[in-house]
Amino acid sequence: MVEDISNRFRNGDLVAAFQIFDPKLVPAGEDELEKYGTEKLDAILEHYGKEATATLTSLNDVRSRRDAPVVKAELCRGEWIPFRRMMQRGMQSKDFEDLASFLRWFYSGSMPEYFPNLSVLLQIVAVLPVGSVSVERSFSVMKLIKTRLRNSISDDNMEWLMLIASEGPEKLTDEQADAILNRFRDLKPRRIAL
Repeated sequence: MVEDISNRFRNGDLVAAFQIFDPKLVPAGEDELEKYGTEKLDAILEHYGKEATATLTSLNDVRSRRDAPVVKAELCRGEWIPFRRMMQRGMQSKDFEDLASFLRWFYSGSMPEYFPNLSVLLQIVAVLPVGSVSVERSFSVMKLIKTRLRNSISDDNMEWLMLIASEGPEKLTDEQADAILNRFRDLKPRRIAL
């Protein structure tokens, strides 16, 4: 699914760059924090924040001007410095409670007030197009495995066979096929738990 999303953008690293907003990834040390996320933020801003002369105050302004950037790049870089420090302080223990309180603060309305450009980028993350191709492919694989004759296959075996069919190699080499056949030939009983 990540690959499907990545293919929708010209820059394949764009989706991965949005990981800088994950509070659990913020480093604890001051030296690491100083550099944290600047390169990935630049990659995001290259796509969404080309320098603009016009003032953009909302997403409605962007809709009215197709060529306009979504965020102002320099203002976004300025917001990033205190924002990453705030994420670091808010996520000291990095457990689920800290993440939940951070998300409550974000959705309470305070974030857009203090960090208007970064909040627009986070809204973009929330609505990144997710393709259903992976799900459809899984159903196709399942139909190939669970036929009328294999109707009583267990859920565990079905899960493993689907994983092998979708993630495994498309074709085995002769050496791989021989190794599998030799393993089953020597196995007593021949059934093994997957």
